[in-house]
Amino acid sequence: MRIRTKFASMFILCMILASLMLVQGTSSEAVWPNLGNDLQNSSRSTSDTSHLDGTLLWKLDTNVSNHGKRERVGPVIDDEDLIYFGSGNPVPVGINDEYEGALFAVNPNGSIEWKLDINRTTRPFGRESAIYSPAIGSDGMIYCVGSDLHSVSRQGKLRWSSDQTTRVLTSYAISFEEGVLLFTGDTFQNLLNFVSYSGEPLWNFTVYTHGDDEVEYSTARPAIDSQGIIYMGVGTFNATTFRDRKGYLYAINEGEQIWRRELVSGVNSVVLGDDENIYVGCDDGELYAFDKNGVEQWTYNHTDSIITLSLGIDDTIYSTSNNGTLMAFGSDVELKWNLNLHNETDIFASLAVGSEGTVYAGSWHEESEHTELYAVSSDGTLLWNYTLDSMPVGGVIGSDGTLYVLSKEGILYAFGGEKMDESWQTFLIVGVVIVGALVAVYLLFKYRRRTQQHSNESRKRGDI
Repeated sequence: MRIRTKFASMFILCMILASLMLVQGTSSEAVWPNLGNDLQNSSRSTSDTSHLDGTLLWKLDTNVSNHGKRERVGPVIDDEDLIYFGSGNPVPVGINDEYEGALFAVNPNGSIEWKLDINRTTRPFGRESAIYSPAIGSDGMIYCVGSDLHSVSRQGKLRWSSDQTTRVLTSYAISFEEGVLLFTGDTFQNLLNFVSYSGEPLWNFTVYTHGDDEVEYSTARPAIDSQGIIYMGVGTFNATTFRDRKGYLYAINEGEQIWRRELVSGVNSVVLGDDENIYVGCDDGELYAFDKNGVEQWTYNHTDSIITLSLGIDDTIYSTSNNGTLMAFGSDVELKWNLNLHNETDIFASLAVGSEGTVYAGSWHEESEHTELYAVSSDGTLLWNYTLDSMPVGGVIGSDGTLYVLSKEGILYAFGGEKMDESWQTFLIVGVVIVGALVAVYLLFKYRRRTQQHSNESRKRGDI
């Protein structure tokens, strides 16, 4: 009897704890902390998006432009589904013209929580002219970079700024370990800097210094493995002939180069696969797979420039090319499928991937200015598409599966579909848990009462 009583008590306790976990939540980690979400640079969410049907929930026009390159501009999401993104014009038009950059925080319902005007300056060459894609640190603070690295509280207060002492035309930040990795680049030199959460510089690495006859024209957002090794690619061309393009893939550990591989063209995208291979998409359409020692595993040539790479389910690698084709590869270079979505496109980039494998990609054609958002299932089926107002520069997925897309003109879109409201889901689940607990209490009470009656009857028979 005691064993059954203990079992019933443990069952009730577990049910109560489960209901509390459902109500309060179990994680305080950011939903989408970096531009590529995780350190693999996968652009893959942990949230299911299979309910999305292309329904526009809302559209917020911030009336600012996001003229940074697509690989350095995009939103991030904290643990409360607050969306952060930067704005500003990074291209100076005069030596002492005024430039402005701002950081936005937007609620999941589309209302602006706050806007922080970080950069308003007349410094030469428009230094600090724009705020690029922010990052959310493990300390919960927001870190964003123009040329200076800024730490901002969740309430929109500037905590500190760290001068990176370089003329910067483009940049981004990635949070990992106990600090922020930021790339700063201009026409002369590209640097990786690692800065602590208190703003103290820890190390820097010169990714590429331009020579007399070579100029950098592309820098791929890096991927980082579990040991903290950083894999980063760049592209260069001959400054005299504007030809002879080539690329480099670096492996860097705490500011020291481990290895470097020269490639036949510039690098546009780098991701770290679930199999721990490094996948590299290049300007000439070449897709490379390297192991962590820099040994080439295989290549695949698509002939058209690979714009972005992202990761799906079952070791799938998605690639987009500038001819409007979305391709899915297995980790063994097997081509699973390809889908041509738009023949006339100048930029075609994957933005985000749902946990079930749906990939969201955007296309843009410069001449016609036509912009389209596509949703494609993991088997290559076009699910839906939506015409945007301007070129998409970043996409993220919220904890409830909502897709947020940021455009070049500073418009933030939210897409949803038919799905039971999360609050009702939680209410029903908690209700079932409570009912189960009450039933367990009732059964326990009934069992103990019956046992007590049986004991009393036994004692009476003994008295007779």
